[in-house]
Amino acid sequence: MHTSTLNRMKHILGFGTLVGLILATFLVLSLRDANRLAAQDLTATTPPITQVTTSTNNSSSANQRALEQQISELQAQNQQLRADLQTMQDREAQYQQQLVQAVQIIQQLQRQSRSSGFR
Repeated sequence: MHTSTLNRMKHILGFGTLVGLILATFLVLSLRDANRLAAQDLTATTPPITQVTTSTNNSSSANQRALEQQISELQAQNQQLRADLQTMQDREAQYQQQLVQAVQIIQQLQRQSRSSGFR
């Protein structure tokens, strides 16, 4: 092979590696930001859980209503957490698909550089 062909291959491989690193960095930062935003959303929308205390002054019906209210709040919080988890899993799938596409493009460029270098 000629020196120019070797240099061209080195440049293409270096470019491919650089693109891969940039994509990996983007993926890591995007996931971290998504997790941080989801955590902020959860803390902003989570209703405070009221502590249910039993004493001789409270009637059993009042305790029952307080427990039902707490259960209702926890169920709503659970639904919100499940929705947030689904959103994060959808984003992860999207990022994974983008990463696979980027790797395929890099591999295609490498194959093209090899085939043009052997002519």
